[in-house]
Amino acid sequence: MNLRTAFLCFLIAAPTTACGSSSTGINPAPIPADAGPGDSATNDAASEAQPDAADAAPASTRTMVYNPLFGDTHPQNLFLDPNFSVRQPGVGDWLVGSGAITGTGPTFFGGMMSDSPAGIALPVAHVSDESGSTLNYDLQMVAQVPGGPAPFRLRMWISTLDAAASTTLSGVTVGLLLSEYSQSVIEIKPDPQSARVIGGRTWHRFDGTITSDLKLGAFVILEFAASKNTWLVQAPEFIPAAIDPPSTTMALNPALTPSRRPATDAEKQLVDRYRHQPHLSVPASHAAVTDRPRGALRN
Repeated sequence: MNLRTAFLCFLIAAPTTACGSSSTGINPAPIPADAGPGDSATNDAASEAQPDAADAAPASTRTMVYNPLFGDTHPQNLFLDPNFSVRQPGVGDWLVGSGAITGTGPTFFGGMMSDSPAGIALPVAHVSDESGSTLNYDLQMVAQVPGGPAPFRLRMWISTLDAAASTTLSGVTVGLLLSEYSQSVIEIKPDPQSARVIGGRTWHRFDGTITSDLKLGAFVILEFAASKNTWLVQAPEFIPAAIDPPSTTMALNPALTPSRRPATDAEKQLVDRYRHQPHLSVPASHAAVTDRPRGALRN
């Protein structure tokens, strides 16, 4: 050991220790050979060496949860307005009608609900009779979707604001009018196996496959029977299997086979009103806006 090493050992070592070859530079004090279970000093030292149970327990861990921007909706969704934005009327946006003869139309808005299938990832449409109405009327919603080669997948979640009324959903129809001149509607059924109860409210998933080609697009129509309900709709999806193979989409209950029925006069009138909407690019002062019919829908 040279003089420099000896000097460093002298500065680091405690007065009671000797400088040796240990990597720490400090030799621990030896434990007495006669120390046994009854030695209080040894027991105290051992207890100090053992950490408390609370300190020894592992800290609680956090779990990272993946929440996509639009919930579990498909990235190839063809709905132009899945958010129910209630913007200026136009192609792609939802148009809401009512069987009321007078009045300004039904109450319709999109709001966030954390206790819904998609959570706050997508707004929930609230549809009910107009504010202050003393009677109940049939309510309708319609939106246009682009066309193309079949098949397509049409699905959405529907419930009611009143949790008790949502248990058994009745008076709701989800259909697809293949064109503005079509005389038949393809009706989509709810899937009882996919129903979900969130916060005491039951959400029903309407789901089905459209096997007909759509040359120029189609119209998705939602109809609600007259009631006191405020209807809730979330995550409408229209998915083309031509650009997304069925194997990559959510499994479909094979029992859900859409049925065809004749289109009603109310559905035809609703689509005709939708077709005559001005495009979003038309100024509000244009005659196409100021002179368009504003009468309420009738059954």
